[in-house]
Amino acid sequence: MLEISNLTIKIKDRYIIKDLSLVLNKNNKLAIIGEEGNGKSTLLKCILGICDYADVSGNINVKGKIGYLKQSLTLFRSQVTPKQDNGKFPTHFSCPWNVCSTCLP
Repeated sequence: MLEISNLTIKIKDRYIIKDLSLVLNKNNKLAIIGEEGNGKSTLLKCILGICDYADVSGNINVKGKIGYLKQSLTLFRSQVTPKQDNGKFPTHFSCPWNVCSTCLP
């Protein structure tokens, strides 16, 4: 279960989120969508407690596990099969999205 109450996230003078409350129970799903730079990653980092650049207030209660995949990934050529490679696959790539999955009891 993920329970958020009265969450406010502020960076400098800009509110990213103001007074958000929500509950996600087992088997609930939530999509966070929006334009680049509007705080989706910041929200996920605040939920995980790994955001060190924003002022955060409110309560976040997580019961269960949350997985987080950073936006920048490195793929080594040794992980790519010749069939996938075709000599054109980049050694490094960036992932333009976050993945945050929950395993709730």
